[in-house]
Amino acid sequence: MKSHLFQQGLADVQDALATVPNLITLSRIITILPVMWLIHAGAQPGGGWLLWVALALMALSEISDWLDGFLARRMEWVSRSGKVLDPMADSLYRISVFVALVANGWVPLWMLIIMAARDLCMSEVRLLAQRANVTLAARPIGKVRAALQGVAQFGVVLAYALGGGSEIVAGGALLVNGLLYVAIGVTIWSMFDYAVGVANALRDRQAAARME
Repeated sequence: MKSHLFQQGLADVQDALATVPNLITLSRIITILPVMWLIHAGAQPGGGWLLWVALALMALSEISDWLDGFLARRMEWVSRSGKVLDPMADSLYRISVFVALVANGWVPLWMLIIMAARDLCMSEVRLLAQRANVTLAARPIGKVRAALQGVAQFGVVLAYALGGGSEIVAGGALLVNGLLYVAIGVTIWSMFDYAVGVANALRDRQAAARME
């Protein structure tokens, strides 16, 4: 009886600890509206200082994106809900920030459309894999894509913060455009890479089923 109670108590503690990365992930979602408002308000006359506040929150969000995954892997606080929540929070956060940048006229709309389309396609591909009971390991390019999108977003806001909010800092346009185009290129690449990975996994599963 005592052994059963101990095991149950240990399981409860593990479940509670597994929520720590999820809480960190949720904190990233909570920052979305404040960051969007700060970016919008920072583009108004006299509001340039708000962009520095936005940059601080954006930096914290990027740290949280790394920290939740690190804790989940290092401390084995992995949960089923976390596997769903983390990519959802990442996608929602980045798309929302790009929406704010597009609304300010700092990023062209077509870039936002490509990034949103990529996330929608990935959602469908994940559902297809789940229905086929196929588990696909995280693709390295996905992490690179997220990092480059984060750098591009930070770079855009920083360039306008240095310029006072209403205009981009001198010489910043070239650097910002370079970051954005690299992020877009890797975003497209990651979409095809993930799709190919799922297709290969499905093919291998079908081949294994025929051999049984």
